[in-house]
Amino acid sequence: YSHIKPMKIAFLISSLSKGGAEGVAAGLCNSWQTAGHTVDILTFQTNDEIIGYELCEGINLHPLALMKESHSVLKFLQNNIIKIFNLRRRLKAIAPDVLVAFVTDINIIAIIASCGLSIPVIISERVHPGAHKVESIHNLLRKYIYPWAHTLVVQTQDIAVWVKTNLNMQAEVVANPVREPKFRRQAHVDSRNKIIAVGRFTRQKGFDLLIEAFSNISNNFPDWELTIFGNGPERASLERQVRLANLSESVHLPGQSLEIAKEISMADIYVHPARYEGFPNSLLEALAGGLCCIGTDSPGGVAEILKNGEFGFVIESENIDELAKTLSIVMTNETLREQYAHKAPLAINGFTPEIIARKWISILENAQNSFDVKN
Repeated sequence: YSHIKPMKIAFLISSLSKGGAEGVAAGLCNSWQTAGHTVDILTFQTNDEIIGYELCEGINLHPLALMKESHSVLKFLQNNIIKIFNLRRRLKAIAPDVLVAFVTDINIIAIIASCGLSIPVIISERVHPGAHKVESIHNLLRKYIYPWAHTLVVQTQDIAVWVKTNLNMQAEVVANPVREPKFRRQAHVDSRNKIIAVGRFTRQKGFDLLIEAFSNISNNFPDWELTIFGNGPERASLERQVRLANLSESVHLPGQSLEIAKEISMADIYVHPARYEGFPNSLLEALAGGLCCIGTDSPGGVAEILKNGEFGFVIESENIDELAKTLSIVMTNETLREQYAHKAPLAINGFTPEIIARKWISILENAQNSFDVKN
């Protein structure tokens, strides 16, 4: 970093509550601030909303308090016009060298709000846009407004190909960072073996598929249990599924954990059954912690992270029978589990926070320099 001229970086994200994109945003901003840049984070949440991540001293937080429900097209337009004008006013006051934005709707607002302000905008999709459904208006606006951004950053080559094909844009590929784990996998304190999964309780994450697969084989493995950490709109549905399958003694949905790295370290197998993804942080953390992992070949970064089977098992997305079969093989064979657990940390080489932060800074610096030349 020593040769890099300090920049004034503005970062726009909907909120800093607990979540994958939010965690990456907080981590990047902390890295940049520590490296000597000035960082302003703008969110649409209110002053009193809980921030899910620690921020470095010196980072300026601007909660714009503009999160409002849009129950009609008119209200949608009104709310977004208010966001654009308020954001534009704040950007004029901050006068950043670059503006970074995360997630489709926020990206669109960032591009429109910064028009004519001589601020290069770097936007980022945080999940596979071909699989993740957004409002049709956002789909349309993405197609016509994204090219106004200086750079679009995605997390995988798979997503970059989609962007080239569907948006006719060249995307920069930068993975998510993963820290050295606080805990390594440890011996059990109880007699039961553990399968773990982590994520928001939405259809995207595929936890219904995992519960069904486990249900199909659970009678053969009375000494195994499944724990899924997280919360979200599908909680009631997943709880009902567990209850109807009579799995209340062996499948647990304890909610979010503040010590997920510790929970991962006490498990035997990590499963990521998502229907589609971006670049899942929980899978990276499980690999870093030395856990045998199973993931799907769904759109996004799971198969790419697992190097198509080199560092973990990759199965067909939404194939419950294959998931149940793979679980059975891994649960039965401790030697096989240990082989994959031993090489799991190798999968995250090159994903340290320092390396990823430097890649981002290179993109931001390039945007600033090319914008200066153009102007």
